[in-house]
Amino acid sequence: MNKLIRFALLPAICLLISCSKDVDLSQIDGISQAIANYHDEIRIEAILYPADSTALVRIDKTYSLSEDSLYNCIDENGDWESYTDTNENGHWDPGEPLNDDLGEDGREGDPTDEDGDLNTSEPSRGEGNGIPDCGEPHVDNYPEILPQVHVTDCSVVQIIGPNGEVYPLAFDPHAARLISYPEYDPLLNDAESYWYGGYTSDMPIPFPESSSTSLDARIYHFYADCGDYGVITATDTLAMPVRFYSDSLGQVPLKNNIENYPEISDILNQGDCEIENFMFLFMSAEELATRPFYYYANPETRSFWSTAYEVNQINLNNCLPTLNYIFGYPAFASEGYTPGDSIRIVQDVIAEIPGIYQFQVKAMSPAFEKYFIYTDLELHDPVRSNLRNENGEVVMGTFGGLSQSDLFTIVLPPPYLSIGEITATGDSSGVLEIDISSYIRSGNFSFTVTGIVPTGAAGGAVGDSPNWEITTTTDGTVSGVSPSNSYISSSTDHLLNLVFEGLTAETICITGGTVYVPMASENVSVFTGPCVTFP
Repeated sequence: MNKLIRFALLPAICLLISCSKDVDLSQIDGISQAIANYHDEIRIEAILYPADSTALVRIDKTYSLSEDSLYNCIDENGDWESYTDTNENGHWDPGEPLNDDLGEDGREGDPTDEDGDLNTSEPSRGEGNGIPDCGEPHVDNYPEILPQVHVTDCSVVQIIGPNGEVYPLAFDPHAARLISYPEYDPLLNDAESYWYGGYTSDMPIPFPESSSTSLDARIYHFYADCGDYGVITATDTLAMPVRFYSDSLGQVPLKNNIENYPEISDILNQGDCEIENFMFLFMSAEELATRPFYYYANPETRSFWSTAYEVNQINLNNCLPTLNYIFGYPAFASEGYTPGDSIRIVQDVIAEIPGIYQFQVKAMSPAFEKYFIYTDLELHDPVRSNLRNENGEVVMGTFGGLSQSDLFTIVLPPPYLSIGEITATGDSSGVLEIDISSYIRSGNFSFTVTGIVPTGAAGGAVGDSPNWEITTTTDGTVSGVSPSNSYISSSTDHLLNLVFEGLTAETICITGGTVYVPMASENVSVFTGPCVTFP
C-alpha cells in the first residue's frame, strides 16, 4: 500500500521535546507530587482517513518528567558527524567544517553569548569537541527517540465498520512521516522529515462518499488489546467531505469544473489523472487581492483543518502532485447555523498570486473536534478523549476521522499589453509598437489607445497575418478577430504595429482592453503598461 505522508496535526510530541535550557523541576509548584503520582500509561491517536481508504493508529508510551533514558545526550544510532579535521592535527581548528559538532546551542559560534563576554564568534560550550552533546543535530533526535516511544506489540488493533465488518491493523515502523523544524533553525529553512511508526491496514477500508449517507452508516468503532495496558475501545461518527463552490449560494459547484477547461483536462488525461474540484481565476488589478471560495458541510460538522500547498508539478505517470507546504489553519462553520439547517457554509480565500495551488480541507469528526479544540482540558478529561479501557477509565488520545476534500486552483495574471518603440514619420505621425505578454495562448482582442489617431495596423504576430482581421477607428479602438480561430502563442511578445496620423494628447496610453483566453473560455480584462510621450 502507499505510505502516508502527513503533517502531524496533533502530535504527542509535547511528550518528546527536549529542553534547550536546564530547569530544576523540584522548584516548580506541584511537579514533585506529579512525578511521585506518575504511572505508566499510553496515548492513542487513531485517525480514519477516508480519502486514502485507510486508518493510522499511533500508540505511544508516556514518560515521567524525571525520565532520563530518552534524552541521554548519546548518539545511539550513529548518524552524528564530528568536525572534519582537515589538517589532521587531532583537534578542531577555526575554519574547519564543524558538521554536527555545533555545541549545546546547536549553532555555530556563540550567537546567544552564553558566557556573557560579548564575544558571539567564539565556540560555544561543546563546539568542536569531537563528541556528541545535548542540543546538537542528530543527538536525541526522532530516529533515536520514536522507536523507544512506540508501543509495537499490541496483539489486536482493528477498526470495526458500521455493519460490524472488521479491518485488522498491523504495526509498520514506516507508517507515515512527520516534519520537524529544528530549534536551532529560527528561519525554518532546515525542515527535516522523519518516519514514525503506527498501525496501518494492509487492505483498503471502504468509507461512504455521499453527503446524504445517514449517521448510522457512518459510525465506526476502534478496538485494541495492548497487553498490560489493557483493552481500549472507542466509537465515533465519521464526518462527510465538504463540497466546494465558487459562490455562497451554492449555485456554481467546483466539482467537475475541470471539464470547462478542456486545454487543462486534455493534459491531465494523458496520464488518466482526475481532478475532482477545480477553480481557475485571473488576478485583478487590486493589490493584495483575494478571491473567496466556499465549502459546504453537513450540519453536524462544525470544525475543519485547511492546508494550502503550492503545486510544482503533477507526475502524469502516477498523478501525484509535487507540493510545497505554505500554511495550515483551523476553520470553523458560521455561528449563524440553526438546528434544522441542511448545510453549514464556510468561506475561505485564495490570494491572487500567480501559481498552481492545492487546498486540502479536512472535516473533523465529533471526537476529533473535541480532542483538537478543547486544549484547555487535560488529556484525561472524559470530554476531550473518547477512548476507554475495560474498566471504563479514560485513556489519553482520540479515535476520530478527518474526511479530506481537495481543491486545485490556477491563478494567472491576465495578458499584459504595453507600448514598445515609437518611430516618428512626421511631426505628429508615426508607427507605434504594441507588445503583449501572456502566460497562456490568447485569441481575439480589443483595446483602446489614447493620444493618437490610428489609421491602420501591420507587422507583429497578427498585423500582416492572413488569419487575422485587424480594424482601427479614429477614436483609438483597435480590434483583432481571427475567422479561422487562430491563437496568439504565449511566446509572442510583439503583437502588432499601429500606424497613426495625428496626436490628440501629450501622452500616448493603452487605457484598457480585453483578450479572449481559450483556456478560461472567456474574455479577460488586460493589464496595461505605462504611458509614453511622442518623440
